[in-house]
Amino acid sequence: MDLINFEFDPNSNFTPSNETKNWGMFTHKSKHTIAGMTIPGFYQTTNITFHLLGFFFVFILEGIAIVWSHEEGSSIAIILGLAIFDIFLAIMAHRNHANITIHRNLIIFTEGTDKLKYENKLSSLINNRNFYYFLIIVSAMAKFYFFFSIYMFFDAVSLLILFLYLLGGILHISCTGYAIFSLIFLRKISIEHSRFIKSGGRKHYYDVQSPLNQPINLDGIKSLREVVVDRTHSIIKREEEDKVNFYFQTNGVLNDRQLNIMISNQQTDTEKRIIAVEGIKQQYLILNGSGASINYSETNKKVSNPENISNSENNLNKN
Repeated sequence: MDLINFEFDPNSNFTPSNETKNWGMFTHKSKHTIAGMTIPGFYQTTNITFHLLGFFFVFILEGIAIVWSHEEGSSIAIILGLAIFDIFLAIMAHRNHANITIHRNLIIFTEGTDKLKYENKLSSLINNRNFYYFLIIVSAMAKFYFFFSIYMFFDAVSLLILFLYLLGGILHISCTGYAIFSLIFLRKISIEHSRFIKSGGRKHYYDVQSPLNQPINLDGIKSLREVVVDRTHSIIKREEEDKVNFYFQTNGVLNDRQLNIMISNQQTDTEKRIIAVEGIKQQYLILNGSGASINYSETNKKVSNPENISNSENNLNKN
């Protein structure tokens, strides 16, 4: 069991709340290519150790530079203020990351004007994030300026201080947001799993008698391989009105590893791409309502329109 990667005991029917699933969108995802198609990642958390270590080393690097700068006469209050401000900037840069993750997946299964709208929104979100990244580098240069304005020598010491501040800024950009939000997500999902255990499975569970069934758009192909993954998710075949249809049938969260198994079990690249696209759509439906946990404190909201992701972001920002 690996909660931070949405890996749960297949013998239990635990599933996190919609709010917690949305917090999981803030964690780092690793894209990968299957059958010539790039999948951005949805229910996974990657590089968590690197991000936590990077966040830890920021304090060591900044601490060395701050102490050294203070000994040379720089104002400790100004430099400490900028160091704290860097953390604030990193959080601000990361506050839209859940929406970035969601939009990267939305453009996989949407078409036409909808896809163009989501691509434009994604570009806007990334530009906003990059603006805060730029401010972090400006802050690093400002801290060096306060040091150099007193030290006044461009030598090995000043180069070392510049290196420490810039490296600290780079680690803030690459690690701080992921580390903080991953820890928040891990805490939330751990609390809910603990409630599930303590309640004897009467909180944060899904109804095994009511799986999420969604038809798969075959896009002209005639057949797919039926697959069962971890006894909780499957691709099934049904004969309906002299026609064979295929469905996703999922219970709780369909994580990235489970979807990848479904994709890899298909025979041709075309079949794999269809399952990838339709599988990501299934994951999106699960995110904000369908397959939601039962008996938790907030009302489950079913998502009928992708625009409702803005409501999810607003809920997260309130916490």
